[in-house]
Amino acid sequence: MAMWLNMLDVNARDDVRDREFCEWYESTHLPDVLETPDYVNGKRYEVKEFYPGRGKHITTYEIESDDIDETLRVRRAKRDRELEAGRYIDGFIPIWRDVLWQEFARVVPDKETPAGGRWVHLVETICRYPDREDEFNEWYTNTHLPDVQKTPGFMAATRYKAHEQRDGRGQYLTVYEIVTDDIAESMRQRAVFKAEEQAAGRVSDTWAGLWYVLAELKTEA
Repeated sequence: MAMWLNMLDVNARDDVRDREFCEWYESTHLPDVLETPDYVNGKRYEVKEFYPGRGKHITTYEIESDDIDETLRVRRAKRDRELEAGRYIDGFIPIWRDVLWQEFARVVPDKETPAGGRWVHLVETICRYPDREDEFNEWYTNTHLPDVQKTPGFMAATRYKAHEQRDGRGQYLTVYEIVTDDIAESMRQRAVFKAEEQAAGRVSDTWAGLWYVLAELKTEA
């Protein structure tokens, strides 16, 4: 069964309605979405720092489907029924909706999970040279991901490829799962490890990063 990630960026219309949005999402919207066939997990994150053109709230839905177009058709039909039933609020603005990624690599280090809050580091990238895409993916999955996960607190990493690449979005998405009580220190340590990797020649010129964001897990179901 193919694994997919449906990602959305949203903002509350104003600070006053931010809490209303979060309460609606947790109590109404997330349960509604997860009643859709093939939707197996939903998570809401809040970004650590605001990025122009992106949302404060990022939601991801994990989907298991061998016919993703049919799954999304069913979801859109159900969403229309939810709208008709008044199960939506007008307190939020979608920035990006239904950006779809297919999972193709997952690396989990053999190390003990520390205590702490749960974060993700989301990285969208492109391959700079179409004729070197296999080289890029080989390096990223088999060299870069294991290197990153040597950083304390960096746990599983999952790579996805865009189902349909959109202007302004990456060709690839990597989701790094981080467990830490001090995200600033974790990222400082990551910067130290990154410099060591560069000095050791363990980098590649085949890729470019388009977007990086840290986000804290707030809701999961």
